[in-house]
Amino acid sequence: MRSVLRRLLQAFSSRVYIRGIPHLLWLLRSHLAERGAVYTLASGVKMKLSASDYFQWMMLWNYYSPGLVSFLRRNLKQGDVFIDVGAQIGYFSMQGAQLVGNTGLVIAVEPDPRAAEVLRENARLNGVDQVHVLPVAASHDRERLTFNLATQLGWSTAVPLAPTMVTERRIQVDSRTLDDLLAAELPVDRRIALVKIDVEGFEAQVLTGAESLLSRKESTFLVEVNPDALKASGRTVLDVLSPFIRHGYRLFWLGELPRVIGRTGSLHFNELMVADLSDLNRRAGDVIAVPAV
Repeated sequence: MRSVLRRLLQAFSSRVYIRGIPHLLWLLRSHLAERGAVYTLASGVKMKLSASDYFQWMMLWNYYSPGLVSFLRRNLKQGDVFIDVGAQIGYFSMQGAQLVGNTGLVIAVEPDPRAAEVLRENARLNGVDQVHVLPVAASHDRERLTFNLATQLGWSTAVPLAPTMVTERRIQVDSRTLDDLLAAELPVDRRIALVKIDVEGFEAQVLTGAESLLSRKESTFLVEVNPDALKASGRTVLDVLSPFIRHGYRLFWLGELPRVIGRTGSLHFNELMVADLSDLNRRAGDVIAVPAV
């Protein structure tokens, strides 16, 4: 009975967003959850999810960053390469793997050992051998980093004093530049279609280590900017976006969920000019960087 009810609700939530519905689904989780914690998303992807984690529970209903999922669907096709830096438990990696198929490749970079374990399990559940999990941090250099494991899975970071984050413990992790990681994983002539970077305030350091990739101007980038998290690492939104500006990329702000009611996953793009960038220091969200034609 629960599985039938979930499918009906998923059919609705994957298409329609109404303010208040995500909170209602959260309140009803004890009546909708199953033992075993493996769920099938509306897309057909299987995920090991925790009903006690709000963000994972929203993944089940396509209310977790639905605009980003829509963007993946628009920009990935069979045979493509997708790089997921800060892959967490694999929500975007698994959807990307479905889109690129067996002839494509997903490289999932995730240094949090707890998240990487669930990520590997989700890859196994979906039988996606094209997902390569790299349990290291992407950074500006090859080194050992102090990595803060957050109590909230998905918020762990190399930023030392990330706001709103409660640290469970600190560990040491290996870091590599993104250029070095990709050189080891990909043939030199393999084009990368899309790069997603969401590393809780460490984005500027990741992009510093991706100079070769940026200079090729062949990939679209989807990058989170969070002014508070960046400030904790001594960086600003401009520090994140400067490499794209230097290499001549066009920048767009990605708008997602409507305020009250609308279509789930609807996208709104606003091109950013250099004069607009100072305004971004007051809001968090996602920026798309596209090579200029």
